[in-house]
Amino acid sequence: MEARVLTLRDAHPRWGPTRIVYELQRDGVPVVPGRSSVYRALVRNGRIDPAKRRRRRSDYKRWERGQPMELWQMDVVGGLHLRDGIEVKVVTGIDDNSRFVVSAKVVARATARPVCAALLEALRRHGVPEQILTDNGKVFTGRFGPGGSSAEVLFDRVCGERHRAFVDRSALTHDDGKG
Repeated sequence: MEARVLTLRDAHPRWGPTRIVYELQRDGVPVVPGRSSVYRALVRNGRIDPAKRRRRRSDYKRWERGQPMELWQMDVVGGLHLRDGIEVKVVTGIDDNSRFVVSAKVVARATARPVCAALLEALRRHGVPEQILTDNGKVFTGRFGPGGSSAEVLFDRVCGERHRAFVDRSALTHDDGKG
């Protein structure tokens, strides 16, 4: 197996361990090594230099709420393609404290109705959080909608006063709020 990994790397010098594992799976190899095993084989055979691992700053404190159900973070992830080439989006939602996934709904188009349907499904299944945090994407704010943004009205009607859309994410991740 190691010889095959090295052959793939030699043929495609820009491929890393993740891509090599993917290509082995795609080629139907019955037992595919893990990404870290491929990485070690590439290092051992001099195909890549071992990367120095950055250590987390000791004074770093992850921004999070104190209890579960205080805040959900929601977003729409795109650029995912099905086998037949159709692009889909995923409405994601996590509880900020526990990192529990409250929503992972595949939608054909990320418009207000399917996004709100995903939110309602999460609310029915897990209960209602104190707040919901989103980015300032048009599906959450309707900022490109005609005359008053029906998307924002629909999303806010579902969320009530709990919806908080943020434009500047740096204020959430840096102590001084200056990015």
